[in-house]
Parts: sequence; structure tokens; C-alpha cells
Amino acid sequence: MKSVKILLNLMTGHTLIYVAAILSVGLATLFTTLAPLVIRITIDSIIGDHPLSAPPWIESFIHRIGGLETLQSSLWAPGVLVIIITLLRGLFLFLKGKWAAQSSESIAKRLR
Repeated sequence: MKSVKILLNLMTGHTLIYVAAILSVGLATLFTTLAPLVIRITIDSIIGDHPLSAPPWIESFIHRIGGLETLQSSLWAPGVLVIIITLLRGLFLFLKGKWAAQSSESIAKRLR
């Protein structure tokens, strides 16, 4: 318990950067899991003949943009979506590393 208090004292002034780094990890993880999901839906339901089985928010989004028929006629859209998801994942992984390094370096300076 005492070590947690010491760590919190050292983090003073940089907690926002740590929170941003933690949020970046969460968002990078989200985008990491979304890319294979888009590929699975594309192969199984858009190209293949399996019924759409996705989380409800994804199904409602697909129906809102015109349904599977619209996506079958414009097959480039899932490809672009995978590229965008991958770019966002890379961005958040970069930001996580940058912010975690900045805050860790400031704690190291305080320790010296």
C-alpha cells in the first residue's frame, strides 16, 4: 500500500498523460479486434451465403447503410474500413508508447 502512495506522488502532474496512455491501449485493443471481425463478416455474410451474425450495433449499422446487398455491390467498402481500422490501431499504439515514455521519463527525473 505504501508503494502505491509513493507511485501516486511521483505521478502528480502527469496523471492525465497516464490516463491518455491507458485509453490509447484500450482503443488500440478495440481496433485490433475489429479488423478480423470486419473480415469475417465480409467473407461469411457479404461474399458467402451465411446469415449475418454480428453484434447488434454492427447489424444495425449494416442495415442503416443499405444492408448486405449494398455491401455486395460495393465490395471495396469493407477493404477501406479494414485499412482505416488498421491505421487507427497504429495511431493509438504510437500515442500509447509516446505518452507512456513521456510520463515514465518524468518519474525517472523526479526519482533522481
